[in-house]
Parts: sequence; structure tokens; C-alpha cells
Amino acid sequence: FPVTIEGALKSGAVGDGVENDAPAFQAAVNYAATLEGGACIHVPAGQYRLNSTVSITKSSTTFRGDGPLATWIINGTTNAAALDFGDGANSYTRNAVQDMCFGQTSGVTPVAGNCGIRARKCQNLVIDNVQCFQFPAALYDGIVFDQVTQSYLSTIGIQNCANRGMYFFNQTFDIYLVNGRCDGCAIGIEFRDCQGIIVTGK
Repeated sequence: FPVTIEGALKSGAVGDGVENDAPAFQAAVNYAATLEGGACIHVPAGQYRLNSTVSITKSSTTFRGDGPLATWIINGTTNAAALDFGDGANSYTRNAVQDMCFGQTSGVTPVAGNCGIRARKCQNLVIDNVQCFQFPAALYDGIVFDQVTQSYLSTIGIQNCANRGMYFFNQTFDIYLVNGRCDGCAIGIEFRDCQGIIVTGK
């Protein structure tokens, strides 16, 4: 089982929704990448503003919060993801995001490229009990999947994104989505160049 990094973010991240916590998150990711077998990065309750993208280019890395009502990731960029899994060139497996919520910083207008989570060329990705809400403000896109395969999404709640709630494209296939909803967005869920997408409420 992956090592759980308890409190790794607490030592460097403020979690007040104002200070830039991206360097602390990236430091935790970089440390997790040195651990054999991967790691689970515990993100305690708080509002974590990320003014730059946190890049995860290592397999078997999990972000786990204390629940979407407690752990908030606030995107402080205009045209980039808060959490970016993969680099679009290499293949990464068994990454996960669990039990947290994503929103946009107020006063920073999001444009194309802005989103809560972006996954590129990932396999066996798990996103579970994750929400994207209009708090403090609306994201442009909620979650973006680019060349993602053989992955499992569960209990996804997305509301009021300026563009799309979820976007699946570029040979994304073999995705199982259970108990998800997107409403109040310009486009709820968009599929482009995809196949083998199973969506169910059970």
C-alpha cells in the first residue's frame, strides 16, 4: 500500500484561501515521487489557494482530503489546472483524487485551460467524492480528461462552471462513471473522440 504522508502539507501550507499554497503542494508531490510504491498525500480541512499549477508526473500518487465540505482547492490561475496529472507524453497509472472540492479564486476571471483537475495520458485514474462548485467563484471547466483510459469516477458533483462540467476527449476510453452530475454549466458533459464510456446512477 502507498505510504500516507500525514500532515505533509500542514507544515508548509496555510489553508486560509488567501496565501499561495502551491509551493507546499508541489513540495509534497516531489517528496511523494521519491517514495517507492507511491504515496497518499493527506490534505487536511482548509481552503488551499494554488496560484500555479501543481504538476503530478509520477504514478501511484493520491490526494485525499477530509471531505468536499472540508477540504477546498482554490484555483488562483486564469488559464491552467489546479492539479495536473501527467504531461501528455508519458503514461502514468493509479493516480487518484478523493474527498475534496474545487473552486476558482474570486476576482480572477477564468478562461480556456482553467479547470480544477486535468488528467493527461493517465490509466487507472480514480476520482472519488469530488465536487467543483462556484466557491469562491466559478471555474471555466471542472474536470478535463485527455487520453485517459481504464479509469473509475464515482460521486462527482459539479455546478456552475463557466464552460464545461466534465470534458472527455482525445482517445479517452474505458471510463466508468457512477453517481455523477453536472448542472448549471454552459455544457454539462462533453465527449469528443471517445468510446467505451459507461455512465450510471447505480
